[in-house]
Amino acid sequence: FLESERANESSELELKDALSGIHYGYSIDIPIYTKNVDGTVIHSDSQEMLTGILMKYMGQLMGSLMQDSENQMGGGSSGMMSMMAGSQNAGGLWQELLPGDEELINPILKKQYDIVEGNWPAAYNEVVLVLDENNELPDIALYALGLISEAEIDTIVDAAINKKPLTVNTKRWTYQEIFDMEFRTVFPANCYTYDKVSGLYTDLRTTSAGLKYLYDNGLPLKVVGVIRPNEDAVAGMLMGSIAYTSKLTEHIVTESAT
Repeated sequence: FLESERANESSELELKDALSGIHYGYSIDIPIYTKNVDGTVIHSDSQEMLTGILMKYMGQLMGSLMQDSENQMGGGSSGMMSMMAGSQNAGGLWQELLPGDEELINPILKKQYDIVEGNWPAAYNEVVLVLDENNELPDIALYALGLISEAEIDTIVDAAINKKPLTVNTKRWTYQEIFDMEFRTVFPANCYTYDKVSGLYTDLRTTSAGLKYLYDNGLPLKVVGVIRPNEDAVAGMLMGSIAYTSKLTEHIVTESAT
Protein backbone atom coordinates (compact mmCIF):
# COMPACT_ATOMS: atom_id res chain seq x y z
CA PHE A 1 0.00 0.00 0.00
CA LEU A 2 2.82 2.40 0.90
CA GLU A 3 4.66 1.64 -2.35
CA SER A 4 1.45 2.29 -4.32
CA GLU A 5 0.88 5.57 -2.49
CA ARG A 6 4.46 6.70 -3.18
CA ALA A 7 4.08 5.80 -6.85
CA ASN A 8 0.90 7.88 -7.08
CA GLU A 9 2.61 10.85 -5.41
CA SER A 10 5.54 10.54 -7.81
CA SER A 11 3.19 10.43 -10.81
CA GLU A 12 1.36 13.52 -9.59
CA LEU A 13 4.64 15.41 -9.18
CA GLU A 14 5.75 14.41 -12.68
CA LEU A 15 2.41 15.52 -14.13
CA LYS A 16 2.59 18.84 -12.28
CA ASP A 17 6.09 19.49 -13.62
CA ALA A 18 4.93 18.70 -17.17
CA LEU A 19 2.00 21.13 -17.08
CA SER A 20 2.58 24.72 -18.14
CA GLY A 21 -0.69 26.14 -16.85
CA ILE A 22 -4.07 25.16 -15.42
CA HIS A 23 -7.00 27.53 -15.35
CA TYR A 24 -10.55 27.06 -14.12
CA GLY A 25 -12.91 29.53 -15.76
CA TYR A 26 -16.56 30.39 -16.23
CA SER A 27 -18.30 28.97 -19.28
CA ILE A 28 -20.17 32.13 -20.23
CA ASP A 29 -20.86 33.74 -23.57
CA ILE A 30 -19.68 37.35 -23.43
CA PRO A 31 -21.73 39.36 -25.97
CA ILE A 32 -19.47 41.98 -27.56
CA TYR A 33 -20.52 44.53 -30.16
CA THR A 34 -18.82 47.03 -32.41
CA LYS A 35 -19.71 49.40 -35.24
CA ASN A 36 -19.08 48.39 -38.83
CA VAL A 37 -17.47 50.74 -41.35
CA ASP A 38 -20.95 51.88 -42.37
CA GLY A 39 -21.89 52.73 -38.77
CA THR A 40 -24.12 49.69 -38.18
CA VAL A 41 -23.87 48.03 -34.77
CA ILE A 42 -22.87 44.37 -35.23
CA HIS A 43 -22.31 41.41 -32.95
CA SER A 44 -18.55 40.84 -33.06
CA ASP A 45 -18.73 37.07 -33.45
CA SER A 46 -17.09 35.32 -36.41
CA GLN A 47 -18.92 32.01 -35.95
CA GLU A 48 -22.31 33.72 -35.90
CA MET A 49 -21.37 35.65 -39.04
CA LEU A 50 -20.20 32.48 -40.80
CA THR A 51 -23.54 30.88 -40.02
CA GLY A 52 -25.33 33.94 -41.41
CA ILE A 53 -23.27 33.80 -44.61
CA LEU A 54 -24.03 30.10 -45.06
CA MET A 55 -27.76 30.72 -44.61
CA LYS A 56 -27.69 33.69 -46.98
CA TYR A 57 -25.96 31.80 -49.78
CA MET A 58 -27.30 28.30 -49.09
CA GLY A 59 -29.23 28.05 -52.37
CA GLN A 60 -26.31 29.17 -54.55
CA LEU A 61 -23.87 27.06 -52.56
CA MET A 62 -25.89 23.85 -52.91
CA GLY A 63 -26.36 24.45 -56.64
CA SER A 64 -22.64 24.99 -57.13
CA LEU A 65 -21.77 21.87 -55.12
CA MET A 66 -24.21 19.77 -57.16
CA GLN A 67 -22.69 21.08 -60.39
CA ASP A 68 -19.19 20.26 -59.12
CA SER A 69 -20.36 16.75 -58.24
CA GLU A 70 -21.86 16.20 -61.70
CA ASN A 71 -18.69 17.45 -63.36
CA GLN A 72 -16.53 15.54 -60.87
CA MET A 73 -14.49 18.67 -60.32
CA GLY A 74 -13.38 20.57 -57.26
CA GLY A 75 -14.05 24.28 -57.23
CA GLY A 76 -14.30 27.53 -55.39
CA SER A 77 -17.46 26.52 -53.54
CA SER A 78 -15.87 23.47 -51.95
CA GLY A 79 -12.82 25.55 -51.16
CA MET A 80 -15.01 28.10 -49.46
CA MET A 81 -16.73 25.38 -47.44
CA SER A 82 -13.34 24.13 -46.24
CA MET A 83 -12.28 27.65 -45.34
CA MET A 84 -15.45 28.29 -43.36
CA ALA A 85 -15.32 24.94 -41.60
CA GLY A 86 -11.70 25.55 -40.69
CA SER A 87 -12.54 28.97 -39.31
CA GLN A 88 -15.32 27.54 -37.17
CA ASN A 89 -13.13 24.73 -35.87
CA ALA A 90 -10.44 27.23 -34.92
CA GLY A 91 -12.69 28.73 -32.27
CA GLY A 92 -14.40 32.06 -31.75
CA LEU A 93 -13.12 35.52 -32.51
CA TRP A 94 -12.84 36.47 -28.83
CA GLN A 95 -10.77 34.39 -26.45
CA GLU A 96 -9.75 34.63 -22.81
CA LEU A 97 -6.04 34.86 -22.07
CA LEU A 98 -4.68 32.14 -19.81
CA PRO A 99 -3.67 33.70 -16.46
CA GLY A 100 -0.66 32.61 -14.42
CA ASP A 101 -0.57 31.55 -10.78
CA GLU A 102 -0.06 35.13 -9.64
CA GLU A 103 0.16 37.04 -12.94
CA LEU A 104 -2.74 38.29 -15.04
CA ILE A 105 -1.03 36.93 -18.18
CA ASN A 106 0.52 33.46 -18.09
CA PRO A 107 4.31 33.57 -18.68
CA ILE A 108 3.90 30.88 -21.36
CA LEU A 109 1.83 33.32 -23.42
CA LYS A 110 4.51 35.97 -23.13
CA LYS A 111 7.06 33.45 -24.36
CA GLN A 112 4.91 32.49 -27.35
CA TYR A 113 3.85 35.99 -28.41
CA ASP A 114 5.68 39.25 -29.03
CA ILE A 115 4.19 42.67 -28.41
CA VAL A 116 4.19 44.41 -31.80
CA GLU A 117 2.76 47.64 -30.42
CA GLY A 118 1.32 48.74 -27.09
CA ASN A 119 1.14 46.56 -23.99
CA TRP A 120 -0.42 43.45 -22.51
CA PRO A 121 -3.78 44.12 -20.80
CA ALA A 122 -3.58 45.20 -17.17
CA ALA A 123 -7.24 46.03 -16.44
CA TYR A 124 -10.52 44.16 -16.89
CA ASN A 125 -11.61 46.40 -19.78
CA GLU A 126 -8.38 46.06 -21.80
CA VAL A 127 -7.86 43.66 -24.73
CA VAL A 128 -5.22 42.84 -27.35
CA LEU A 129 -5.48 42.19 -31.08
CA VAL A 130 -3.87 38.89 -32.15
CA LEU A 131 -2.20 38.85 -35.59
CA ASP A 132 -0.70 35.87 -37.40
CA GLU A 133 3.03 35.56 -38.14
CA ASN A 134 2.57 37.77 -41.23
CA ASN A 135 0.83 40.59 -39.34
CA GLU A 136 -2.46 39.64 -40.99
CA LEU A 137 -6.04 38.74 -40.06
CA PRO A 138 -8.49 36.51 -42.00
CA ASP A 139 -11.31 38.22 -43.92
CA ILE A 140 -14.04 36.90 -41.61
CA ALA A 141 -12.17 38.33 -38.60
CA LEU A 142 -11.85 41.72 -40.32
CA TYR A 143 -15.59 41.62 -40.97
CA ALA A 144 -16.44 40.67 -37.37
CA LEU A 145 -14.14 43.38 -36.05
CA GLY A 146 -15.96 45.98 -38.14
CA LEU A 147 -12.94 46.74 -40.32
CA ILE A 148 -14.53 45.73 -43.63
CA SER A 149 -18.13 45.91 -44.79
CA GLU A 150 -20.70 43.21 -45.45
CA ALA A 151 -20.59 44.17 -49.15
CA GLU A 152 -16.89 43.26 -49.29
CA ILE A 153 -17.55 39.85 -47.72
CA ASP A 154 -20.42 39.32 -50.18
CA THR A 155 -18.03 39.94 -53.08
CA ILE A 156 -15.56 37.36 -51.72
CA VAL A 157 -18.25 34.73 -51.13
CA ASP A 158 -19.88 35.33 -54.52
CA ALA A 159 -16.54 34.90 -56.28
CA ALA A 160 -15.89 31.65 -54.38
CA ILE A 161 -19.30 30.15 -55.10
CA ASN A 162 -19.54 31.18 -58.75
CA LYS A 163 -15.81 30.73 -59.52
CA LYS A 164 -15.37 34.33 -60.56
CA PRO A 165 -12.00 36.09 -60.62
CA LEU A 166 -11.46 38.16 -57.53
CA THR A 167 -9.32 41.24 -57.33
CA VAL A 168 -7.53 41.15 -54.01
CA ASN A 169 -7.22 44.57 -52.44
CA THR A 170 -4.74 44.55 -49.60
CA LYS A 171 -5.82 46.84 -46.79
CA ARG A 172 -3.64 48.27 -44.09
CA TRP A 173 -4.42 49.93 -40.79
CA THR A 174 -2.14 51.90 -38.53
CA TYR A 175 -1.69 50.80 -34.95
CA GLN A 176 -3.41 53.99 -33.84
CA GLU A 177 -6.47 53.08 -35.93
CA ILE A 178 -6.53 49.69 -34.19
CA PHE A 179 -6.27 51.35 -30.76
CA ASP A 180 -9.13 53.68 -31.71
CA MET A 181 -11.53 50.79 -32.40
CA GLU A 182 -14.52 50.68 -30.08
CA PHE A 183 -15.99 47.53 -28.59
CA ARG A 184 -18.75 47.29 -26.02
CA THR A 185 -19.84 44.31 -23.96
CA VAL A 186 -23.42 44.04 -22.79
CA PHE A 187 -24.49 42.19 -19.66
CA PRO A 188 -26.97 39.45 -20.71
CA ALA A 189 -29.62 40.61 -18.22
CA ASN A 190 -29.61 44.09 -19.76
CA CYS A 191 -30.64 42.70 -23.16
CA TYR A 192 -34.25 42.31 -22.05
CA THR A 193 -36.90 44.88 -21.17
CA TYR A 194 -40.36 44.31 -19.72
CA ASP A 195 -43.31 45.02 -22.05
CA LYS A 196 -46.30 46.11 -19.95
CA VAL A 197 -48.74 45.52 -22.83
CA SER A 198 -47.88 41.88 -23.48
CA GLY A 199 -46.61 41.10 -20.01
CA LEU A 200 -43.50 39.57 -21.54
CA TYR A 201 -39.84 40.46 -21.75
CA THR A 202 -38.58 41.74 -25.10
CA ASP A 203 -35.08 41.09 -26.42
CA LEU A 204 -33.63 44.49 -27.36
CA ARG A 205 -31.15 42.82 -29.72
CA THR A 206 -33.90 42.02 -32.22
CA THR A 207 -34.22 45.63 -33.44
CA SER A 208 -31.59 48.07 -34.69
CA ALA A 209 -32.84 50.72 -32.25
CA GLY A 210 -32.62 48.32 -29.32
CA LEU A 211 -29.16 47.16 -30.39
CA LYS A 212 -27.95 50.75 -30.65
CA TYR A 213 -29.29 51.45 -27.14
CA LEU A 214 -27.44 48.44 -25.74
CA TYR A 215 -24.24 49.43 -27.52
CA ASP A 216 -24.40 53.05 -26.35
CA ASN A 217 -24.86 51.87 -22.75
CA GLY A 218 -22.46 48.93 -22.85
CA LEU A 219 -19.14 48.53 -21.10
CA PRO A 220 -16.36 49.96 -23.33
CA LEU A 221 -13.39 47.69 -24.08
CA LYS A 222 -10.10 49.28 -25.11
CA VAL A 223 -7.48 47.74 -27.40
CA VAL A 224 -4.15 48.40 -25.65
CA GLY A 225 -1.82 46.11 -27.58
CA VAL A 226 -1.16 44.16 -30.76
CA ILE A 227 0.58 40.78 -30.48
CA ARG A 228 1.78 38.07 -32.87
CA PRO A 229 3.43 34.63 -32.51
CA ASN A 230 7.19 34.86 -32.22
CA GLU A 231 9.61 32.89 -34.35
CA ASP A 232 10.38 30.41 -31.56
CA ALA A 233 6.74 29.45 -30.93
CA VAL A 234 6.01 25.93 -32.20
CA ALA A 235 2.26 26.37 -31.74
CA GLY A 236 0.46 29.43 -30.45
CA MET A 237 -1.99 29.07 -27.59
CA LEU A 238 -4.44 31.63 -28.99
CA MET A 239 -6.91 30.72 -31.73
CA GLY A 240 -8.97 33.92 -31.71
CA SER A 241 -8.20 37.40 -33.05
CA ILE A 242 -9.07 39.42 -29.94
CA ALA A 243 -8.03 38.36 -26.44
CA TYR A 244 -9.27 39.59 -23.06
CA THR A 245 -8.26 38.71 -19.51
CA SER A 246 -9.95 36.65 -16.82
CA LYS A 247 -10.59 39.95 -15.03
CA LEU A 248 -13.28 40.79 -17.62
CA THR A 249 -15.03 37.46 -17.06
CA GLU A 250 -14.89 37.91 -13.29
CA HIS A 251 -16.19 41.49 -13.61
CA ILE A 252 -19.18 40.39 -15.68
CA VAL A 253 -19.99 37.53 -13.30
CA THR A 254 -19.78 39.85 -10.28
CA GLU A 255 -21.87 42.63 -11.85
CA SER A 256 -24.48 40.18 -13.12
CA ALA A 257 -24.95 38.78 -9.63
CA THR A 258 -25.75 42.17 -8.09
